[in-house]
Amino acid sequence: MFPKANQRSFSSLGRQGGSMLIIAVVVMTVILLLGLALTRVLASSSNAIVYEVFGVRAFNAANAGLEQNLARVFNTPGSVPQNLCDTVTSGDASPPVGSGNTIDSAVSFSNFSSIPGFENCRFVSSCTVQSFTANSVNQNYFRFTSTGECSSDGIVVSRTVAVDARN
Repeated sequence: MFPKANQRSFSSLGRQGGSMLIIAVVVMTVILLLGLALTRVLASSSNAIVYEVFGVRAFNAANAGLEQNLARVFNTPGSVPQNLCDTVTSGDASPPVGSGNTIDSAVSFSNFSSIPGFENCRFVSSCTVQSFTANSVNQNYFRFTSTGECSSDGIVVSRTVAVDARN
């Protein structure tokens, strides 16, 4: 009784002729493709995180330049802000020449290396002032712009911020 059933199962295995091998190869191919797709997704996610971190650093560097320039112009006791907008306090940029009553200046720092988190970062900050008289009152409108840039291993990310002010 039992031996006949076993003979029947052995004969059906012989008739399959390697179909199990084909199914195994197909399953392994599908698993390989899923693994490759997952690897690609993880690599692109890692790149996005790197760009996001450098973007935040560049944004903070730009804010540092903007705040430094704002403090230099508006927090100097006993001076007129318009006269400070055309002064470069330090850095490696020289101020562009203004025309008429428009004054431009740029402040640049490239030495963030001593500040943790700002390695390979720098900013360039500029100030423009427009002076005019309205109703016999002198008005100065300032535009402060700062661009922060961080780079490493061929990746360069920059962010720009701007603020308008008047006195």
